Amino acid sequence: MTKLWRYLLMFYILSVPVLAAEWTTFTAQNSGLPDNTVKAICIDGYGRLWFGTNNGLALYDGSTWRTFTTASTNSLLAANAINDLVYQNSPTGKQLWVATMNGISMLDISASDNIVFSTPYRTNNGSLVSNTVNALAVDPGHIRWFGTDQGANSFTGSVWGVYTVQNWWLDTNMIKSLAAGPDSMVYLGTEGTGVSRLKMDPVDGITSASTIDWTWSGLEDPEGDKLVSDSVYSILIEADGRQWFGTDHGVCMHTGNNTKRDWTTWTTGKGLAHNFVQAIARDKQGNMWFGTKAGVSRFDGASWQTFTTANGLAGNEVFDIVVTANGAVWFCTNAGVSRYLAEGAAVAETPLQTPAAVSINSYPNPFNMSTTIAFNLPAAGKANITICNITGQKIRSLIDGLFSPGHYSMTWDGRTDSGLPAQSGIYFVTLTSAGFSATWKVILAK
Repeated sequence: MTKLWRYLLMFYILSVPVLAAEWTTFTAQNSGLPDNTVKAICIDGYGRLWFGTNNGLALYDGSTWRTFTTASTNSLLAANAINDLVYQNSPTGKQLWVATMNGISMLDISASDNIVFSTPYRTNNGSLVSNTVNALAVDPGHIRWFGTDQGANSFTGSVWGVYTVQNWWLDTNMIKSLAAGPDSMVYLGTEGTGVSRLKMDPVDGITSASTIDWTWSGLEDPEGDKLVSDSVYSILIEADGRQWFGTDHGVCMHTGNNTKRDWTTWTTGKGLAHNFVQAIARDKQGNMWFGTKAGVSRFDGASWQTFTTANGLAGNEVFDIVVTANGAVWFCTNAGVSRYLAEGAAVAETPLQTPAAVSINSYPNPFNMSTTIAFNLPAAGKANITICNITGQKIRSLIDGLFSPGHYSMTWDGRTDSGLPAQSGIYFVTLTSAGFSATWKVILAK
């Protein structure tokens, strides 16, 4: 090794940490969050993030924060204690629905810079069965579903449906989670009687039970269903129909329509951080994430990894998880919000702020193990980043896909497309997008 390379390597080791994955934490002390207990998160049609906390609602566009409480000017937030959020791109415009401890708020966000609150829905001005609203969902037919401590509602915008023990739809009125499938089947996770399934009949405008067994239960179920617990606190229904249920006794996956077959269960004995599962999500790499009362667990189909406050998570109780379009995983916890950026992911930092031109740079440079590549896209469209050696031979394709305008960052681990470590030397990173290109020189020093 030459003296130059030894110098560059020593400079790197002494001054720059190795980047394998990046955690960023937002709290009421360093951001616009109104409270550190964050129960819900969702992404709107502009790529912005909304957070529901115990003390109000927050909007984050990647660079600036806005906070809404019951005391805010022009705010008609039903209550400051928020349990769930859902975004709807409805035929009448873009809407954010907010479930609170005192009713439901609807925000019209059709114009990104003009947020309009509607009068909250409560028991005294509609057919909402209870003002304590725990969960929300919107099915593919644009029907809103509300889960409360006294039953469930559907709402078309003009017609309400009511589903309770009293009118024979449910076995318990305590609804803790909701999810809608691609077939418009809605799954209601209850506390004590498993999962009920309902579907709006498009012909007569009323609901009916599904054509297959409509209640799945566990523990004491004599029919042999394999749901591990009768209390279901989180549900994910995937595009291919797979159903994931987070319970207080572990997480279950079910495929197909036979309630007595095709169940798989994971618990702490198999790698789960805690058996009480409150959030479920799948990331862009296909990994499953489970938010529990004692950290978050990632499952790649074969192995498990758990993250806690010791790894960078804001708090160990995880209430909600969302994955952004460009790969970041966000976690709502009892002590703030955390963003996890895996090595190699490209994440828009400011989705609404459009750069003036295509540009690219990296840091550190020179580097040894990995370097962060930052780039700007002035317009939506296809973008790709390639890395070539000094002879012009392409050794790595980092990205090749569709992106919104904005500022992005990702990491290069110093490896080729075949997974082999690249040799020490000079490399050229080229970004091409919207008919323009930019090139940046990097030095890999080993």
